[in-house]
Amino acid sequence: MAVMKSNEAHLNLLKALAHPMRLKILGTLSCRETSPAEFAREHGLQVSNVAYHFRRLCELGVAEVTDVKPARGSTEHFHRSIRPVVFEDDVSREMPDEMQRVITQTIFQDLVGRISQAIVAETFDARKDRHFTWTPMVLDEQGWNEAMSILASTFSQLAAVEEKAGTRLAKGSGDRLAATMALVGFESPMGEGR
Repeated sequence: MAVMKSNEAHLNLLKALAHPMRLKILGTLSCRETSPAEFAREHGLQVSNVAYHFRRLCELGVAEVTDVKPARGSTEHFHRSIRPVVFEDDVSREMPDEMQRVITQTIFQDLVGRISQAIVAETFDARKDRHFTWTPMVLDEQGWNEAMSILASTFSQLAAVEEKAGTRLAKGSGDRLAATMALVGFESPMGEGR
């Protein structure tokens, strides 16, 4: 996953996500390839408007064209996101509340979409050692801070694991294995605890 750190990367990403349609497109592209025409049909939108936002995401380096196919006397350009988008906490805190809400919704939709695809493709439970758990908790402020620290540390460790796997794969060691890792920690509404 990409973690946005620099001011330039932060600004480019905010530009990419400045429009709600781009967030929807990026959410779809993180799960599967699609074209502006296909996306427009699925959402009842004008292709020209949708195509503009697809091009903008490519210009900003968060999506890319993966395939071009002939379609009704024209060509259809299929896209995919280049990488998932993750913000460091300090970058996230600088965002307006509305943008944080839209990004949270998009990330959640991405995760649910990936889980659904894996269940349909029968890969979700294909490995006996897969991990899928959650638990409600009642914490105090210190407990909350400790839990968030653990989740942040785990995310960093997972990024290091992926980097090492990439190095091994580049050397031709082993087979590629697509995987999705999710870390979730959030305050629940009162009454939702244990």
